[in-house]
Amino acid sequence: DLIGDGWSVIRHDVNASDSVTSVKALIKADYQAAPTQVKSVFLFGRVPQPRSGYYSPDGHSDHYHQQPCDGYYGDMDGAWTDTVTHYANPDTTWRNNPGDGYFDQNVFPSDIELGVGRVELSNLWSFSGGNEILLLRQYLDKDHKFRQRLVTMERRCLIQDGFDSGGGIGSPAASAWRLSGNVGSYSSFTSGPWVPTAASQSFLWAYGCGGGGPNGFANGSLTSSMLASNTVNVAFTMLFGSYFGDWTYDNNFMRSVLASSPTGLSCSWSGWPQHHYFHMGLGEPIGNSMVVSQNNDGALYSSGGFNYRAVHIGLMGDPTLVQYPVIPPSGLGGSVSGSTVNLTWAASAEATLGYHVFRATSADGPYTRITASPVATTSYADASVPGGTHTYLVRAAKMEVSPSGTFVNLSPGVFTTVTVSGSSPGSISFSSATSSVNENAGQVTITVRRTGGTSGAVSVSYATSNGTATAGSDYTSASGTLTWAAGTSADKTFTVQIIDNTTNEPNETVNLTLSAPTNGATLASPSTAVVTIIDDDPAVVTPVVTSSGSASGTVGQSFSYLITANNGPTSYSATGLPAGLTVNSSTGLISGTPTAAGTSTATVRATNAAGTGTKSVTITINPAIPGAPVINSPGTASGTVGLPFSYTISATNSPTSFAATGLPPGLSLNTSTGVISGTPTAVGSSTVTLTATNGSGSSSTTMVMTIAAVSTASISDATGASGGRCGMGSGLGLLLTLVLAGVGAGRARTVDPRIKR
Repeated sequence: DLIGDGWSVIRHDVNASDSVTSVKALIKADYQAAPTQVKSVFLFGRVPQPRSGYYSPDGHSDHYHQQPCDGYYGDMDGAWTDTVTHYANPDTTWRNNPGDGYFDQNVFPSDIELGVGRVELSNLWSFSGGNEILLLRQYLDKDHKFRQRLVTMERRCLIQDGFDSGGGIGSPAASAWRLSGNVGSYSSFTSGPWVPTAASQSFLWAYGCGGGGPNGFANGSLTSSMLASNTVNVAFTMLFGSYFGDWTYDNNFMRSVLASSPTGLSCSWSGWPQHHYFHMGLGEPIGNSMVVSQNNDGALYSSGGFNYRAVHIGLMGDPTLVQYPVIPPSGLGGSVSGSTVNLTWAASAEATLGYHVFRATSADGPYTRITASPVATTSYADASVPGGTHTYLVRAAKMEVSPSGTFVNLSPGVFTTVTVSGSSPGSISFSSATSSVNENAGQVTITVRRTGGTSGAVSVSYATSNGTATAGSDYTSASGTLTWAAGTSADKTFTVQIIDNTTNEPNETVNLTLSAPTNGATLASPSTAVVTIIDDDPAVVTPVVTSSGSASGTVGQSFSYLITANNGPTSYSATGLPAGLTVNSSTGLISGTPTAAGTSTATVRATNAAGTGTKSVTITINPAIPGAPVINSPGTASGTVGLPFSYTISATNSPTSFAATGLPPGLSLNTSTGVISGTPTAVGSSTVTLTATNGSGSSSTTMVMTIAAVSTASISDATGASGGRCGMGSGLGLLLTLVLAGVGAGRARTVDPRIKR
């Protein structure tokens, strides 16, 4: 059915226990090999379920946990992380912590590229006793009947609005009323319950909303059990209500639509935000509309409620389905006459434009259209067909007129396979679609095969292109031509040089492409391939800072501190540095000239691809050291022999010691205070050298110290005394006048020796 609808199918079988990252790697490798061709991802059965974020899409406080997130599989370039810790939910099952396999993002980290749809019908106990295999088979049967127009759905929409488009919740049912571009005018809409309305009427679209639980509407108006026990003729659906937007619950309401009969094909939780499916009105598959709804940030379509781009937005159902399938032709047969294949088929009742014919060398494709325009008849002759086996596909072409516009709508195809005898130039393909090589292997050898014929000489071009690996740093680009001589089919090889770098990184891919076969040769599958380069470099470990936890400097003087760390840091940073200091992010050197004294606690960091190591460093900046002292005390001083003397050396810039040479006898210097003191013992003038010193240096000057003698005493003779009054028996008297040096004039003291002391 998929191939007949024009899809090329790449199938991967996975286990339910596989990691979501390993499943994503398969999808991403396919996408990188053909990024313009890979469009959809169909998850069928128990494909591992990605979960991400920590929020409640329906606003209930007990519904905060990681949400199912199939959009992860459709995002080819977003950064999904698993490093954030969440503890709010008391149920440990629903927490989201680092390394637990649940991603952190609440919204898609980048635009979704691929339309993803899931058909997972396990644990639906209301249906056939929960027989999962039976339900999956039933879904494929419904899918087939719808595609092949074995059932016809009326282009109408049934709306069961349990919120009456109100209640302050943003009119969720508006997403259904906007389907006029899909089903038509207002008369194409019916308001009412699914059960029993959809039992006797069919609806291409249906919508339902109301207060809910995991298994249906809380008021019991529509539940999983009702879907199991009633006929519900709806194809594409949207539902909205509490809890059941998490489709991983047992007996989940949304997944129950896919298990219902006879026609339920899709379901999405549309309300917060509202989904937009009107692209299907011009023939696009439903997965394309889901991609638009997931990427809508409110700027593209302002209507839509809440939770724009939230990770819970997803699709239950086959993402490749279109809503207007065309009745296909039938009974395709082929006969061979020489190198001509004659095809005939029974007409389609809707082939208003005619038929297109496609051909492939393998039933799985890829198919090439061989009709330039639709053929009006029910036969076609394909001439000059090379020898070998060929599969033909015929599709009816209808000019579809929908409420959204007019477009050419192709039916599913009908197939036939024929074998043309005679020689053929053959088909060329890679021997394998995938291969791997160790990073240190030096090169990888790629094998290309010629099969199905050896007529004539043929050649094919090959080329490499970047997948996740980068030419020049991970591998060396290669391109060229391989040639087979006539009559030969031995395998040809070419090599791709692998560069063994030292960067620890995930395994990376190189894309290989064959093109331009010559002389009638065709490309067979696989004509594209992917080489995976297995990384051999050790894991990067977060740096550990090993430099000292303290440092000191002085205001006005150069400062230097080097951040050192192990495990190969690639950059450095620091915060809380004293004023005047900066860090070199490449070398880790903290340098500069401090401008203020004080103590700071800085945080230094060393970073590489694995993370950042930090350390607290105490940095003490001392006050600025003053300049050398300048002596400014007087240049002269005087004293007197025998009398106490004192002179203080004064200087600027806080000297810490003093010195003096050439001091008069009897004087000495206190080197700490700068005081010269003592009692001079000799008369004279001395030239004294004075020195003052601090941490910045010393300065000296000279001065003159003059020491004078004591003044002489005045002695007077007393003669001519009369009478015996003079005493001492001789009549001689003595008067001594003593002058005290340094005492002011007029302070003479007279001593009379006659007075007894």
